Order: sequence, then C-alpha cells, then structure tokens
Amino acid sequence: MEDGGGRESRSREGRGRKRAAEPTAAAETTKSSRRRKADGEGSSASTPSGAAGSSAASNSRDSRESRWHDAMSTEPFEGKRTRSMHAQLAAAEEEPARASRHRDSGKERKEAAGKESASEPSRLRGRRAEKQAGSSAASARSSHSLQSSMDVSNPFSEAAGGGVGGDPFSGLRRLLGPGFDELPMGGGMLRGPAQRFRRLLDGLKAEGEVARQMEGLTELCEILCMATEETLVGFSVESFLPPLIALISCDSSPDVMLLACRAIAYVLDAIPGSSAAVVHFGSIPPLCAKLKAIEYIDVAEQALLTLHKISTEHAGQLLRAHGIAAVLSYLDFFPISVQRTGMQTVSNMCKRVTVDSMPMVSESIPQLSDLLLHSDSKLSEHVCQAFCRLVTSLQGHKEMLEQVARHSLIANTWAIISSCLADNTPTEGDKGTRHLSFGTDLCAQLLQMLASLASASPKLSVAILGQQDIGKVLRSKILVEKAHSAPEADPQAGGSNWRRSSMEHSSRSTPQLLRAVMALSTSLLPPMPLLPPPEEKEKEKEKG
Repeated sequence: MEDGGGRESRSREGRGRKRAAEPTAAAETTKSSRRRKADGEGSSASTPSGAAGSSAASNSRDSRESRWHDAMSTEPFEGKRTRSMHAQLAAAEEEPARASRHRDSGKERKEAAGKESASEPSRLRGRRAEKQAGSSAASARSSHSLQSSMDVSNPFSEAAGGGVGGDPFSGLRRLLGPGFDELPMGGGMLRGPAQRFRRLLDGLKAEGEVARQMEGLTELCEILCMATEETLVGFSVESFLPPLIALISCDSSPDVMLLACRAIAYVLDAIPGSSAAVVHFGSIPPLCAKLKAIEYIDVAEQALLTLHKISTEHAGQLLRAHGIAAVLSYLDFFPISVQRTGMQTVSNMCKRVTVDSMPMVSESIPQLSDLLLHSDSKLSEHVCQAFCRLVTSLQGHKEMLEQVARHSLIANTWAIISSCLADNTPTEGDKGTRHLSFGTDLCAQLLQMLASLASASPKLSVAILGQQDIGKVLRSKILVEKAHSAPEADPQAGGSNWRRSSMEHSSRSTPQLLRAVMALSTSLLPPMPLLPPPEEKEKEKEKG
C-alpha cells in the first residue's frame, strides 16, 4: 500500500511537471519555425537559383526538430528517471577507481615533497656555510681596514707614516692601493683642493726659494682668511704647521716671517682645536724670540697677536716659556691697541701661576706694578686683573705674596680704589682722576686682593693701614651721616627729633662692594683675644 501510494504521488508530480513544460516547448517550437521561415525568405531573395535546394534542407530540419519535440513531449517521466538512475549507478561504479587514483597521486606528491625536504637541509647548510665564510672574510677585511685607518688617523704616530713632518695619510694610501695616490691629506675626496694644498705645501718647503715661499704663504693666507668647510677640504694642520713654524725664523726675508706668523694666527681662527697642534709642534719659542729681540716691528706685533690667541687655551705652556717677560720686553713700542692685547695675554698667564713657576713671574712684577697707573684705563684694568689672578693663585703662601707686594703694588692699588670710592671728584692734578671710569666690580676685586694680602701677612697689613685716608674712605662706604630736617632737641626733654646716633648705613654701596669693604676692614683689625673655656670661668667663680 505504501508503494502504491508513493507511485501515485510521483506520477502526479510528473504529470504536473509535464504540463508546465508543454507551454515552454510549444513556445520554443514557434520561435524556431519563425527563424527558419525568415532564413528561408532571406535565402530565396538573395539566391533565386538555389531556392529548391535550400527549401529541401529546411524541410528536412523541420521534420527532425518536430520529431524531437514530439518525442520529448510524449516521453513518459519514468524513462527520464530510469536514465538518471543509470547515470548514478555508473558514477557509483567509477567512484572507487577515482578514489584510488586520488590516493596514488597523493602518495606521489608526498614522496616528492619528502625528497625535496631531504635535499633542502643540505642546500641550506651549504648556503649558510658560504654566508658565514663571506661574512668572516668581510669582518676581517673591515677590522684590518679600521685598524689601519685608526693608525693613520693619529697625526703623531710614526707607524702611520705621519711623524712630525710626514704625511699622516700615507699609510691609508698604501692600504687602498694604486689609484688613490691623489687622496687629499685631510680626508676629502675632491682632487682639486687636495692638489692645490699639496702645491702650496711644496712651495713652503722649498728652501732657498724665497719667491716661491712668498707665493705659497700669500695664497695660503688668502685661503685661511676666508676659510669655510668647503675651502678647507684637503687641508692638514699637521702637515702645514712644521714648515710654517720653520719659516718664522727665516731671517733672509721679513715678509716671509710676517706671513708665516699671520698664517699660524689664521689657522687658530679658522680651525677650532688646532691650538694643541700649534703648541705641540713648538711654535711658542720662535714667537717669543721675535718679541725679545725686535728686528722688525710688524713681525713682532704679529707674533704678539698670535701668542694672545695661544694664551686663551694654553697659558701654562706660554708661561713656562717665559712668556710674560717676552710680552713686556718692548711693550711700549707697540700701538695702544696692541699693548692692551699684550696685557690681556699677561693676565691670562697670571691665572696659571704656581709656586714652581713663580720665578718666571717675579722678574716682571716691578714693571707690572708701574703699569697699574698707566694713562690708558683699559690697559690699567688688564694689569689689575693680572694682579688679582696672581694673588688668588698664590693665596696661602706668605713669602710669595710678600714678594709680589714688595714693590709699589699696595700704594698704586689704593690710589685706584680711593679715586673710585671717593665721594668728591678729585682735582685735575690728581693721578687717580683717570681711573674714575672703573666700575664697582673692579673696585671690589681690588679690595678683595688687599684683604687677601692683609690676612696672609701682618707686615702687609701694616703697609695697607699706612695708606692715606684708608679709614675714612672705608667708613664712608659703610656709614654716612644722617640728614636732620630740624635742629636736635635736648635729650633730657625727650623730644621726638632726638637721635641716639648721627650715622646710618650707606645705601649707595652695592652688596658686592659692601662685602669687599667689610672683608678688608675685618682683615685689618687686630685679632681678638681668645676667651677662656667655660670650665675655667666656673672655677674662678667658685674661688671668688
């Protein structure tokens, strides 16, 4: 019963589908007949001679299509289902064979992948070994090159081929091999500037050829005077300084000596940090020699200006070369601007004075003491700074300070201080008038210097107390008289205008100046007696 009911339901579904398909088949038949008719009419119109053949072919096609549509419309649904079942059975029979072929292909792929994976580690190991060998060789080459470049970069290394007068980059040229002979001395890669500086260096080293040396010095001074980073590519300080220093002592031509000193000064200005090399190659002794024995005033003036540039960073080396005596030897021969520069150089050297180097300064102290009262206030200010630095450097050494103040240091210093601190303007004939332009800062420094001298030695303290009006001047900077708007009242009457004291603190002194005045006043006072300890006081009370 169940099978019968299923068949009926399936037959009803098949008939429904057949009815739905019949209108579609009829429509398709109508469309195909219309196309055949249009094709027949077109062909008959275009080829009248072949009309019979084309009509026969079209009739045969129509008959075949009509039979096919009739078969499709009249074929029972059971026949369609039977063909679909046969197709499913054939696909089921072919499924095992297709699965076996898939398994075989999968095994083949796995075997190929296994072979490739087995051969891959060996290739990778070979590649890794090649890379490691290449990297080790490259690191060895780079380390060797770095060590060579480090050796070459040292301008004072004999192994690098530099030495004192050699080329410090010759080792680098040998390391790079042929083709790098034109490498600039300063490390630049432009051949033009390197060749130019090499030509100038050859001209400076041409002994006996004054014209060639003059040409090289003139061109070098022009380059250094307007020097930039681009124009100095290929310039080597270590290569040029030895011939320049040697040309300072070229007695055959004063122009060569002048340009050599000027070129060294330009090197100090154009290349920061070159002062160490200038001192290392021994430029200080020949420059000082030009000041001790003046033959040409312009050469000596240029030598003094060059020494001033050196003293800003290497004042100690200049001091040990008796630089103070060399600068002060013929200072009056120079213009006032050069004299100021010379005294500033002496002030820089006084900052580096020690007990061991004091003999190199003591011979110049009398001249420096006289220069305190120089007519030029700027030069006198530099002398005051020099003495302040000298006393500060020797602080705590009684004998040394007494030697410094043995000459007219205290008297001349007090003349400057009193002219600056006096309430009333001195007369025109007073020698301190020219120092009224000094500021309170310089006065405070001088007062601190006198306080250091008084604290170090009682002898110097007595000398300071012997100066004219010293108590009055110091008192005027601490206390001043009060201004009374009304006459003083009788103290016994108890008037409101009565004052216990007619003095008040001075408001015209700056804090720095007031501290310096108090420091000097304290150092000039005698030491107070020591108070007995509290235990002795108690014992005395008990006895009494």
